[in-house]
Amino acid sequence: VWTGPVSGNYQVDLVGGIEFSFRVSPWLDGYLPMTRTVGTLTANRVVDVALEVDLVQCAAPGYVSSVQEIFTRDFEMWPDGFQFSGQTTWERGVPTTGPGMARSPTNVWATNLSGYYDNFEDGYLTSPPIDLSGYRDRNVQLHWWEWLQTESCCDLATVEATPDGGATWNQIYLGRGDVASWWTRRAVPLDSSYADANFRFRFHFTSDLSVVYPGWYIDDIGLTDVTCRTPTRGGLVVGNVSDDITGAGLDGA
Repeated sequence: VWTGPVSGNYQVDLVGGIEFSFRVSPWLDGYLPMTRTVGTLTANRVVDVALEVDLVQCAAPGYVSSVQEIFTRDFEMWPDGFQFSGQTTWERGVPTTGPGMARSPTNVWATNLSGYYDNFEDGYLTSPPIDLSGYRDRNVQLHWWEWLQTESCCDLATVEATPDGGATWNQIYLGRGDVASWWTRRAVPLDSSYADANFRFRFHFTSDLSVVYPGWYIDDIGLTDVTCRTPTRGGLVVGNVSDDITGAGLDGA
């Protein structure tokens, strides 16, 4: 079911006496999908739905994001403040396996710079403490670039963050399998509970006793404060595309 591009109206015939759920998805980027439950129908009913703008992605037409860098590391300078711990092959340097090169310019952190990770890994790569106490009501994102290839069933690449200086850790990202066969950017929004004076995040890699793969490569990490500004007034251009010879409409044009 599609809404009219100008009016926004839609219509659908449904069986009476049954409860329905509508999943409303935007055709344009930048809006959040919504699921709306409609109770048992006994007559015609009007159901209005207004989708919210995704203020994290900030890609809706007319919206503009303003980005302030809070923390960045490209691992070219040493020391970079990151520490590894646990049973792990985490190391920093120039990769010769996996992607075979850094995302920029030379150095990365990887589970193994020149081969596969080990069985029975359970290791961490932990950031230095970062003061986020002034960002309680802000839209803070943790982002990084990764190359990831692991055993899909059992070897896990997770990112964890602490809202209380390391007393507790919460998983905010999970990756496994061949999910990033080239350098891929990941971004995770952080809610206000992480606005701590001693905020930290860590990359946690675990493996079982069976097959191993090239592993996890990390580069160009950052924390940003993203503000999505309300757009100025705009308009909507609507039209149809038809075949010049037959006059038939061209779907999807």
